[in-house]
Amino acid sequence: MGVLTFALFLFFTVSCAERNGPIQTFVIPHSHMDVGWVYTIQESMHAYAANVYSSVTEALTQNKQRKFIAVEQEFFRLWWDSVATDKHKKQVRQLLKESRLEFIIGGQVMHDEAVTDLDDEVLQLTDVWVRPRFSWHVDPFGASATTPVLFALAGFHAHLISRIDYDLKDDMQKSKKLQFVWRGSPSLKEQQEIFTHTMDQFSYCTPSYLPFSNSSGFYWNGVALFPDPPKNGIYPNMSLPVTKETLYSYAKTMVQNIQQRAAWFRTNHVLWPWGCDKQFYNSSVQFANMDPLVEYINQNSKDSKKEPFVSPEPFHAWTGFYASRNVLKGIARRASSQLHAAETLFTRYRVSYPDGPVPKEEALKKLKALRWAVSEVQHHDGITGTESPKVADMTRNSTSLYTTPWHGTPPPIINVTVTFPMATVFDDQGQAVPAQTQSSADSNKTYDLFIVVDLGGLQHRKYLIKFSEKPGEEGLVTHRAWVVSFNRRNVSQWLKTGRRLLPVLNECYKIMLDQDTNLLHSITDRHEKRTVRMSQDFWEYQVNGNVSAGPISDNYIFSANGSAVRAYKAVKMEIVPGKIITEIRQYFYRHLSTEAINQSDSKLSTMAKTKELSKDVKDKIVDLHKAGMGYKTIAKQLGEKVTTVAPRKVPLLKKAYIHARLKFANEHLNDSEVNWVKVLWSDETKMELFGINSTRRVLRRRKAAHDPKNTIPTVKHGENLWRELKVRVAKRQPRNLNDLEKICKEEWDKIPPEMCANLVANYKKRLTSVIANKVLPPMSSVRREEADEDYSYSVTTRVPQGFPQGQAVFQAEQSYSLGPLVVNTEAVLRTRTSLKNNRTLFTDDNGNYYPMVRTAYIEDDSSRLFLLSERAHGASSQREGELEGECVMLHRRLWNNQEWNLGYNLTLNDSSVVRPVLWMTLSSLTANSSLYQREAIELQHRPVVMPIDRPQKAWRKEPRTRSPLRPVVLPDNLHLLTFSVPGWVYSSNHTLHLHNIETGTPGSTQPDYDRVLLRIMHLYEKGEDPEVLRGMGEVGAVEERSLTGTWDISDLQRWKWKTSEDPGRGERLGVKRSSIGVRGDFNVTISPKEIRTFFIYFK
Repeated sequence: MGVLTFALFLFFTVSCAERNGPIQTFVIPHSHMDVGWVYTIQESMHAYAANVYSSVTEALTQNKQRKFIAVEQEFFRLWWDSVATDKHKKQVRQLLKESRLEFIIGGQVMHDEAVTDLDDEVLQLTDVWVRPRFSWHVDPFGASATTPVLFALAGFHAHLISRIDYDLKDDMQKSKKLQFVWRGSPSLKEQQEIFTHTMDQFSYCTPSYLPFSNSSGFYWNGVALFPDPPKNGIYPNMSLPVTKETLYSYAKTMVQNIQQRAAWFRTNHVLWPWGCDKQFYNSSVQFANMDPLVEYINQNSKDSKKEPFVSPEPFHAWTGFYASRNVLKGIARRASSQLHAAETLFTRYRVSYPDGPVPKEEALKKLKALRWAVSEVQHHDGITGTESPKVADMTRNSTSLYTTPWHGTPPPIINVTVTFPMATVFDDQGQAVPAQTQSSADSNKTYDLFIVVDLGGLQHRKYLIKFSEKPGEEGLVTHRAWVVSFNRRNVSQWLKTGRRLLPVLNECYKIMLDQDTNLLHSITDRHEKRTVRMSQDFWEYQVNGNVSAGPISDNYIFSANGSAVRAYKAVKMEIVPGKIITEIRQYFYRHLSTEAINQSDSKLSTMAKTKELSKDVKDKIVDLHKAGMGYKTIAKQLGEKVTTVAPRKVPLLKKAYIHARLKFANEHLNDSEVNWVKVLWSDETKMELFGINSTRRVLRRRKAAHDPKNTIPTVKHGENLWRELKVRVAKRQPRNLNDLEKICKEEWDKIPPEMCANLVANYKKRLTSVIANKVLPPMSSVRREEADEDYSYSVTTRVPQGFPQGQAVFQAEQSYSLGPLVVNTEAVLRTRTSLKNNRTLFTDDNGNYYPMVRTAYIEDDSSRLFLLSERAHGASSQREGELEGECVMLHRRLWNNQEWNLGYNLTLNDSSVVRPVLWMTLSSLTANSSLYQREAIELQHRPVVMPIDRPQKAWRKEPRTRSPLRPVVLPDNLHLLTFSVPGWVYSSNHTLHLHNIETGTPGSTQPDYDRVLLRIMHLYEKGEDPEVLRGMGEVGAVEERSLTGTWDISDLQRWKWKTSEDPGRGERLGVKRSSIGVRGDFNVTISPKEIRTFFIYFK
């Protein structure tokens, strides 16, 4: 077992009588620098990260015995481009030549392994200029089988991990199985197996406890300070320096820790990581203390006894982050999809028009910026949602700036939101195409336009939309669909269900809806003639936020107080039957519509207490009520025309205000959310600076509620921001106006930015309301608890009806809307079925509340139900036939009083409205296995629709034969993982590339625009036949490369390892791979689960 000799770092021997031979210890100096988490990249660069590389470079240059590993490339790239001097760069080149500075992983970040998509993991490993041979994946919250496969395909010798289940790690330590050969894919065999070293219980940090000091151990540069480094160079918690007085104590502590670790491994090799979070920003101090310590241990090694091991306390499983910051997860995946589209479009353009008018330099610059942004968000404290709000904002903004045309083979129907009720759509040949319009579910002022498109693989087309208020002559091909509404059903009235079933059919499915509940009842697979009972609704977990009251839920952890409870009391349904799409809309209400207006007992009690009514009238009311008569009947019998109620509150608006607000709404209706997040929401408050909060009553006749004499002018507080401020101020109990002003300012600064998230998310709906009513103040809203028409959750299911050219669409698309949630609530979608799945759930990842990156499904002996997602969720199956949502945790909003979380603002008070999308597929086991992988990719890479300005010239027919872009259609088993112009400067001849780095002569200084990076992936495991890819174009030259493109595949050699299954193997270097399956005409054979990477030069 030779894995640890790779580092060639500081090492020494420690004798131990209980082992055969000395312990050989490899000290690995490193700094764990999170790209994000609590502080933004810019804040980290300023406070410590830039100093890490500057001081490490200088310290290594001063002493040739010193070495260091650089893990994540993002900070190094920023340092190299904006901080490093020419002297620093020259020193780095020399250190690389001497192998004293080594790049580990080589990716932009240390990506998460639970909620990241494979496409994005490959992307963030790609844009590197070194060839790393080892990973250092020590901080992601769990280990996935995908990651070691990717590292093996990239040419890595070994893989280091740390965060795994605590009980599993404890068992592995006791049985000395922390090191093993990992085979992540049964199909790829030796090609993907990799030696894996699991960090022991001390993880990637040096032991911090020193028995002879109150300071942390081995961290002589102390703890990094934010926002600015200390001017005097004195940092908090600096370890005692190594002196004659402390040298022996340090050495004893270090040796005892090494011996403790050595007991958990089978060999005499121990990896001892020296470093932790944000270390080595003052490297000269670090190395100056470690150098004499290592020298002393090597000179004075002798036998010693091992100390007893104390087990750590039990920990919670980190599964909550599968759904933390759901909006960010969606933005990250959309940005990835748009990048994929832009890369392909630019590459096809370069191949077809190498001298075209599009500025290639500017296009490549924008592509690189989006590559870095998409890579950056894959960090294990990025896409996981475990970062602070300001880091989440930084990530969201960097991935939201690009819109690109679409590539690929999309579903045949696209949707466009329009403002006219009718439209006719023409293709580029001037032919009208089938379309459908209907009222939008999101707004009563917009419409959904569904268009049947004809688009080949890696193509783009133009369509002309002609709007009108009513159907024209060409309107025969555009169908107008109308909404059919069904009465709201209260849960308390669900005494008998399943009596009135309403079918929605297409070629593949028959969906039955229960009119007694307005919920889904069953789905029938019409091909297999199999019916599965099914219902879907929303439930909520209530969680604890008080650390003194028990376990809490936070960004990382899911820990519920008990079982989930139903999140609604009533359900309303609408169906929009159409010729292209039939839409099922279900709205879930947290409060009953009758609760606020039909509580006769309380109203009669109020009437009986009013002074305005005579005693005789009051007595009659009480008597009739006791006899069982309702309020309205009493009023009719008594002939009373007046009621005493609280006066209606109306907006305090002058006509000038009304006109100004209407003008504002019209001007800003189409502003993007990116602009709205910059707005200070300051138009609504209810501090005691205006009016009074006491209750008053008025005597008024019926239908006179809005008579000015029966109203009170008021400025109404909003549902989030100002109510929060009012509550905070009230707790401080201001004594006068000066005190009130001071407290308001202090409490305002403490309110997290997320409190405005709902205002931002609903700005368009609010402005539309202003325009419609012409009197309502923009940005104001009635609290949901007070508005019967406001639903808490919704599901919109779209069932395709038209299948052009025989293209059956096997999935039903479901769009969800939920939020803002009540604080300390976790919302789940619960799907119950009649499938006998033995409570077994399958996902494309692993965990306990299982991460669902793209897919999750349950099955029985004959049928399989799939849910496909366009962002990461969590999934579980806790009961027979149940997928608790498939994406169990759709949304979470949390707050807790844990000091650590409060100090770093990591409480996840996420008040946003989330709108995830799922595709649902039901079919037989054999049919579904060939569908879900392909459909998951189609969902990930949906068409990107680009609106074009109104044409200045008459629309002319453009024969399709003029298009130079032929469609590229891959076999169903293959996925075009990458088709891009990387624009790299360095040579694909790595020997020449290293020579250029060492000498400081980079060779060509211009990006290579003719080199195309192509990756093709087989979607299935073994058992499927290999596929052959043909027809990519006229190829001039082909080079097969490693996964990241840095190795010529014929030069790539990886270590082999003896295993219990194959003890005969033991050669340290494996057999070279060859470009098998590539022939002169570029026909490529792709075996099951294989990813093959090429440099292509087209003629």
